[in-house]
Amino acid sequence: MGTSQKRFKDPVHGYITVPTHFCNSLIDTCIFQRLRHIEQTSMRCLYPGARHDRFIHSLGVYHLGCKAIARIEEVLPPRLKRLTCWPNYRATFEIACLMHDCGHAPFSHTCEKFYNHTEQAKEGTDKKRANAWLLQQCRSDSRFASDFQLLDAAPADHEAFSAALMIDFFGDPIRELGADPVLAARLITGCRYDDPQTDEQRLA
Repeated sequence: MGTSQKRFKDPVHGYITVPTHFCNSLIDTCIFQRLRHIEQTSMRCLYPGARHDRFIHSLGVYHLGCKAIARIEEVLPPRLKRLTCWPNYRATFEIACLMHDCGHAPFSHTCEKFYNHTEQAKEGTDKKRANAWLLQQCRSDSRFASDFQLLDAAPADHEAFSAALMIDFFGDPIRELGADPVLAARLITGCRYDDPQTDEQRLA
């Protein structure tokens, strides 16, 4: 018997199908539902015909991400496909696609920098509070902090907020869905393993 699904009507992709357990644990929450009220184009008065929001955008990214990961699975070498971590990685990738914008500030990109700056940071520390929050949430990954420091460019403010918020508020539900919230944070922020040691890390 297949997993029950919910369908969302999208003006670009047609019907987007999402597993019911993703809806119950992630989409049907106040944090995700608030994305209905955040314009994709920040301030719509500049683009009166642009009536799309971060909610439907996130569902669209999830939809395309599912297509991408299915294609990757088709061409994956058998050695990697047999790894016991593959189902975990697939679920993690799909959740990262769905949750990648959950931390967006009001008015989208227009105001996000104002929510990320703090004057209370100690001298010599990162004054972007989203980065500090993210590093604190990812402390279970012993390599995350060092890999994060080696990034060519820091993640965008909303990416760091989204990754940190996702782990803080959805960490346990994501684990129950068979995924890894810290790996999802790596995917959202582009924080790759700097020196992968195992097949699992290379695949990530």
